Amino acid sequence: MVGFTSTELAALLAAWWLPFCRVAALFSSAPVLSHRAFPVRMRLAAALVISAAVAAGGGAPAPPQGSLMILAAAEQVAIGLAMGFTMQLVFAGANLAGELVGLQMGLGFGTLFDPAGGGQTPAVGAFFSITALLLFVGMDGHLVLIQAVAVSLRELPPGALVSRLDPVRLAQAGEVVFRTGLSIALPALAGLLLVNIAFGLVARVSPQLNVFAVGFPATLFAGLALLALTVPAWVAAIANAIGTMLATLGR
Repeated sequence: MVGFTSTELAALLAAWWLPFCRVAALFSSAPVLSHRAFPVRMRLAAALVISAAVAAGGGAPAPPQGSLMILAAAEQVAIGLAMGFTMQLVFAGANLAGELVGLQMGLGFGTLFDPAGGGQTPAVGAFFSITALLLFVGMDGHLVLIQAVAVSLRELPPGALVSRLDPVRLAQAGEVVFRTGLSIALPALAGLLLVNIAFGLVARVSPQLNVFAVGFPATLFAGLALLALTVPAWVAAIANAIGTMLATLGR
């Protein structure tokens, strides 16, 4: 009869449990992987398969024993959530760009229900977010994230988070939201600013003209035209932001 001691059983359980905590946390926070269209049971099953493959391949280090297991599990959840939320910064930047452009176009009141976030989102922001999601899938971003979390189990073993935690780097990650949002929205914002300046000059030269009646449809049309004309610029900005974040997570 084959038997296991309590120490051996705890070590075997931990070798599979710790990778599962990190991968499951990634599946609950990363783009595409955490989408509501991806059922929770399938996420857990996929996380279990990936963590089992990592543990069987020797990617998981020797786990801690005893009461340190709880702290190690919490640490793995924090790492997985951080990886997923870091990638979500690009999508937050796309939403910010949509809000900026929508306000300048006069669509600040136009919101749509976002089934992924469960709330209201600006119409232009939803458009940018869907574009970012399609680019993310087209660049195999979800597969890169899974590969990154598998590599992180070897490069960042349990207990190494505190020693390698860099608060400055975490603060700099928030910069991605504003940098990405401005780089996406800047071409359209610059054009809309010129349109508003032109209407200001027209109102100054011809005060009897009802600028508010003419300006709203003209600004809306100009904003749509600018978005169409600057597609290569803002698509390249989104793709560049996604590639930068994926490269950061890969390191």
